[in-house]
Amino acid sequence: MTPNLYNPKVSKADIKDFRDRLSRTRLPDPELVSDWSQGLPIEIATELLDSLRTHDFQYCLDRMTAIGSYQIAIDGLKIHYLHKRGPAGAIPLILTHGWPGGIIEFLDVADALSEQFHLVIPSLPGFGLSNAPKTVGWGLEKIADVWAELMSRLGYDRYVAQGGDWGSEVSALLAQRHPDHCRGAHINMVSARPPKPVISNPTDSEAKQLGRLKDWGRMEMAYFRQQASRPQTLGYALADSPLGQACWIAEKFHAWTDHDDANPFGGVDYSRILDLICLYWFTNSATSSARLYWESAYGSGRTQIDAPIACALYPAEINAPSKRWAETRFTDIVHWTELDRGGHFPALEVPDLFVENVIEGVHGVWGSHT
Repeated sequence: MTPNLYNPKVSKADIKDFRDRLSRTRLPDPELVSDWSQGLPIEIATELLDSLRTHDFQYCLDRMTAIGSYQIAIDGLKIHYLHKRGPAGAIPLILTHGWPGGIIEFLDVADALSEQFHLVIPSLPGFGLSNAPKTVGWGLEKIADVWAELMSRLGYDRYVAQGGDWGSEVSALLAQRHPDHCRGAHINMVSARPPKPVISNPTDSEAKQLGRLKDWGRMEMAYFRQQASRPQTLGYALADSPLGQACWIAEKFHAWTDHDDANPFGGVDYSRILDLICLYWFTNSATSSARLYWESAYGSGRTQIDAPIACALYPAEINAPSKRWAETRFTDIVHWTELDRGGHFPALEVPDLFVENVIEGVHGVWGSHT
């Protein structure tokens, strides 16, 4: 099946229902602390509630249309993607988001990246504008294979993959499973289990990261375990309450960004967070996106990757291993950068650094074959 132009719209009826639900929101009691330790503060929730009532999500969808918005049927699902061609002879680059992100992460960097690359930016199955799988089995490996088919259908025989969060895993697996076509990957979340030498004799920075991962497992993993074990149960609440969906997402933009008290969401534009909340809400993607954790969460980060990999480590990222730590999983690291600002959503937080690093890293991957 050939690609079809797809110009997404939000109906007046859906907008009315969204605003009606917001108007009937029942808030819980305020938190009993002066920080985020009990979860997203009620002051932030109230700001989200007020902002969502008037937010124009259609403007975001129109930006997708302007870039080039398409759907294509692969393995029984309609896969949505953006496609923006670069100059003649440019390297094809497929960019993959994660959770609770979406292709919206790349809207503000698409123009700059398209000066160097042909861009393909798909929505993960069950995330936003791609269909949700109707059967089990749509894990990370399956998605990587579907991405390979997508690039083939678009006429790209050789390309590089890029991604963060789940997109890091999909991109690395795409390079590992399809080396004749995907020349390697650039990733901005480097997931690797700590090897024995790091555990037994860590450097100061490695010891700090090991401690951070321990704290993360104790304080920040509840969302992960819930989505990996009972996504359906969680979905009933998030599919019914727009503010519940908003807070579920916004909490992660606080926890995972390079933020401070004055900027609780770091460098992320507030409108982009509202756009992502609306993307999940209007496509009813809370449950279907969480199922990717059920499919793949406890197996991710285990597959050894021998393909060429460029790694970008941002200081507020969830996992920021040392190079010797990362090399136990990624055996052919061709470009390694430790940046001085940014976190889990670098295309939104530090777009200038993100674009510069992707250009350097992708060219490093591409050149590693010559």
